[in-house]
Amino acid sequence: MEQPSCGNASSSPPRPFRSRVLEELTRSNDLSNALTPHMCFQVLKALLPSTLVATMVDEMNQFIYKCPHDDNNRSNSGVHLAHKDLYVGLLAHVEDKKQQLVDLRQKLAAKQHQNVELAVEIAMYQDKLEQHYATFDEQAALNAIATLKHRRVLRERQCTGLMKTIDEKQDRLLEQEKAIKAELDRLRMDDCAYRLNAKKLKENQQLLESFTRAGLESQLQAVEGKCEEIQAKVTAYQRSHTPRPNWDALRGDVEYTFQCHNLAGDANISTAALMKMQSSAHRVEYLAAAIELIGLSQDTVIYLAYAASRLLSVHACAAFLVVFMGYIVFSSLLHVIFYRRGPVHVRSVHHGSLISFNLIMAAAYAMVSTELHVRGLSLMQFDAVWPSWLAITGQVVGAMLGANHVEYYWHRLLHSRFLYTRVHKVHHHYKHPHPFDDMYMHPVEGAAYFFILYGPPFVLPMHVVSFVLYMMVMGLFGVLDHSGVSFHLPYVYSSTDHATHHTKVNSNLGFPFPYWDLVHGTYDGDFGA
Repeated sequence: MEQPSCGNASSSPPRPFRSRVLEELTRSNDLSNALTPHMCFQVLKALLPSTLVATMVDEMNQFIYKCPHDDNNRSNSGVHLAHKDLYVGLLAHVEDKKQQLVDLRQKLAAKQHQNVELAVEIAMYQDKLEQHYATFDEQAALNAIATLKHRRVLRERQCTGLMKTIDEKQDRLLEQEKAIKAELDRLRMDDCAYRLNAKKLKENQQLLESFTRAGLESQLQAVEGKCEEIQAKVTAYQRSHTPRPNWDALRGDVEYTFQCHNLAGDANISTAALMKMQSSAHRVEYLAAAIELIGLSQDTVIYLAYAASRLLSVHACAAFLVVFMGYIVFSSLLHVIFYRRGPVHVRSVHHGSLISFNLIMAAAYAMVSTELHVRGLSLMQFDAVWPSWLAITGQVVGAMLGANHVEYYWHRLLHSRFLYTRVHKVHHHYKHPHPFDDMYMHPVEGAAYFFILYGPPFVLPMHVVSFVLYMMVMGLFGVLDHSGVSFHLPYVYSSTDHATHHTKVNSNLGFPFPYWDLVHGTYDGDFGA
């Protein structure tokens, strides 16, 4: 590499360093007029890392030359850098250092600001600490600490006591477990011994049975013979001491009465009365033969046949069974169809006994009234020729309207304060009735209601077919009213009317028709629905 000549150096002044750091340094030291290359090298050594400066100085010393001082007030000496890249790198390094210095100054300012905030916070905490010192009661704190230490000692003692108790209980449990295991072992041994003894006992029983069967059979036959002999004696004694009615005389009296009435040809004797007398003549033998088929003794057959011929007819007994069984079957059918899978209906404690009593009473009313009809003590007609359907319909509707009229005012009387609290409140126990709830009522109320229900044939002339239809319809409506099942006949009947009555006790008092409620303003419902 060629070195530059001095002429060239004198003709063109040396290029100054473009470092602001050096310029600031020279201005601060006031060395701008006496800056020499040697001083520049010293500055570079101070600014740059030692490893870089050592290499740089070795290379730059090869290109340093001094020029004589001229009068043009130029620089006394100059530096020519042959490696321009090295110079540019030095400038970039200086710029990086400057930028680092600026960043450090910013960080210093931030730290100073942070120190100021911390000083303010420290002052605030010092104020709070002074306040706490001013309000701090050392003696109270010492007392609290002593109390806590005392409690801790007590708790430790309690824990120690509890641990001892637990250990004792565990020891007891272990002992009990050992005892239980010993007892189980003993029971197993006893069970084995029991099985062995049972097996031996069974074998002994079989042997005993095989040995004594013949002797026991002979003894049993002897005992049976003695029992038959005693039974024969008892039967003979009963027959000798039992008063028997004279059946032939009784039948002869009835037939004689029938023949006398028939021969007389009395116009006042109706066909129904003649049929009753004719049926009375054969009732004794008919009932005796029927009861004898059941398998009862002869004396029992005699007494039952006599009682039935003198007290009750077959029709009365049949009416009792029809009312009793019909109510149970129809109510059970409604329960199975509508409530078998529903929620359980909570019943009263006396529900079963009360409805059983009232049901028996209803069947007894049917039996007694039927017997009175058969004996001719009512206006019931037993003509073999049925009246027209128009007449039957009129009789049924008239009987229902008459019963509805009497039942409305009786029901209204039951809702008076005296009778409601003592009698009728029992029936209103269920706010939402289900099947079998219609018979849940006071016996006094039941007796009056059945008297009204079975009363029409004693007041109005009715054929037996009309009465049967009347009872079927009234029984059907009575069960539906307390079943919770919705059934409607527009302008005639609705089962929801009586359900409303159980929630609103002063409305819908009539049964089965709502006409008297409409007249007296006690109806609550949709009449035409």
